[in-house]
Amino acid sequence: MPLFTYVAKASPREVRTGEMYAPSEEVLSSRLREMGLYPLEIFSVEEKQDQRFGSLSTIFRKSSRNAVIQFTRQMANLVEAGVTVHAALHLLQEQTTDKHFHKVLTDVVERIKDGYSFSQACAAWPNVFSGFYVNMIKAGEAGGMLDVVLNNLADFLEKEDDVKKQIQTALAYPILMMSMGILTVSVLLTFVVPRIVSMFDQMGQTLPLPTRILIGVSGILSSYGIGILAGLILLGIMFHKYRKHPVYRRNMDRFKLHIPFLKKLIILEEVTQFSRLVSALLTHGVPVHQAFEVGVAASKNILIREELQQTAIAIRQGKKIGRSLMKGKYLPKTFAQMVSIGEDTNQLEIVLSRAASSGDKEVERNVAVFTRLLEPAMIILIGAIIGFIVFAMMLPIFQMDFMVQ
Repeated sequence: MPLFTYVAKASPREVRTGEMYAPSEEVLSSRLREMGLYPLEIFSVEEKQDQRFGSLSTIFRKSSRNAVIQFTRQMANLVEAGVTVHAALHLLQEQTTDKHFHKVLTDVVERIKDGYSFSQACAAWPNVFSGFYVNMIKAGEAGGMLDVVLNNLADFLEKEDDVKKQIQTALAYPILMMSMGILTVSVLLTFVVPRIVSMFDQMGQTLPLPTRILIGVSGILSSYGIGILAGLILLGIMFHKYRKHPVYRRNMDRFKLHIPFLKKLIILEEVTQFSRLVSALLTHGVPVHQAFEVGVAASKNILIREELQQTAIAIRQGKKIGRSLMKGKYLPKTFAQMVSIGEDTNQLEIVLSRAASSGDKEVERNVAVFTRLLEPAMIILIGAIIGFIVFAMMLPIFQMDFMVQ
């Protein structure tokens, strides 16, 4: 159970501070009022420490992604089998071997005991359960289809994890080459270049331009390397701290949709996930407008979510779904046409299921192409950098040899 620090008024002139264990801020606030205290500030001792150290602890204190994926799949199976959410959580909490995730599930169970919904309890751990995850759970609770949503969520997380592993595998060899290249260049810049510079100084000759550029860059890194590294670390902390801010997220989502290949992949993933979820809900008898609203809540990209939201509003107004989707800026016209056909033939769930299947295949093809191109592109880039450095260091030697001859 978390420990909270509170500041509360006992009377118009008396302010008290203290610490108390409670399942949540709301429960602590109620307890303080029962004690005749009016709470002014309540914050977790853990959160206070995180703020003091610039959120560094929250960066490194995360449950493994595999633990979350496995939990989601097992939770879906248990709920589908008729086990209550609280009982399923309690069972999985006892079984998990991830220490931090065990702590998370313990807190989630306690919050549900205190009257929180599953989604609200998950929202208390944003470093473990993303906003997308929480929205999916919330949508499943609202539609009474938590088992369907959990299964779809587990499918999505597994596919996303597979894509990340493919990219990491493709980057492994280039990163190894880059590490060896950096080591080689460091040795050359430390031991070889200074001797060449000294020889040219003794001869009174001017170094070639590429060599001067290399020495200049080397000098900057030698003089300001620690400052540059500190700046990069600070930027990383700021990014971690503000990445969930609404304005930042919106701008980042817009920026992603302006990168050609990434735009295509994001839209494909959004449409595929939306189609799969809405199709599953329609198959289980959920009304169209409600199924679309659940699908909208599960969308990750803010701009695409807004377009889907307009369609959900249009459905409530009795308008055609396909016609509303056609007005979107980012959603594919082919997708809108498929939905129109499904709508006209009264086979919307079948059409959306096919759209999800074809979308999965298209995503796999695009990721495969990306990973195949990524490795040679990285090798060419690293080779060009190392080639320039070697050229810049060897050029003075060739020039000296030419002068001697």
